[in-house]
Formats: sequence, structure tokens, C-alpha cells
Amino acid sequence: MIIVFYCILLGLLFIGAVLVIIRKKININTAAMAAVMALGIVTQGVLLNFFGLPFFLGSVGKILSIADLALWMAILDRSA
Repeated sequence: MIIVFYCILLGLLFIGAVLVIIRKKININTAAMAAVMALGIVTQGVLLNFFGLPFFLGSVGKILSIADLALWMAILDRSA
């Protein structure tokens, strides 16, 4: 049940971000998003292989994913 809620929440955040980008016609610099991409790669790639899948199914992995999305939204807000 919590996984379904988590997926719905991430989907709504993604759809909202896309709508904001389209509506405000935001131009995001590639360099600004490189830090977010690096954090996502470390979170989902390196840490996943180091700690394993149970790490990301727990609360710590979800918190890292939400932090990555929050950073993305903060950079998106600054570029508006």
C-alpha cells in the first residue's frame, strides 16, 4: 500500500514539474542540472550496488530519492 502511494506521489510531482516548465516556458541550464543528475546516479547506481536492494526498499532509500527530487525542484524554482 505504501509503495503505491509513493509511486502516485512521485508521478504527481513529475507531472506537476513538467506542467510548470511548459506553462512558464522555463529554460534550464544544463550545468545547473548536472549536480542533480550526479546525485541521482550516485543514489540509484553506486549506493544500490553497494548496499543492495533492501536499502532502497526501506525508508533511507526513499528519503534519498525524495531529497534528489527536492533538489531538482529547488533548482527548477531558481531558474524561473
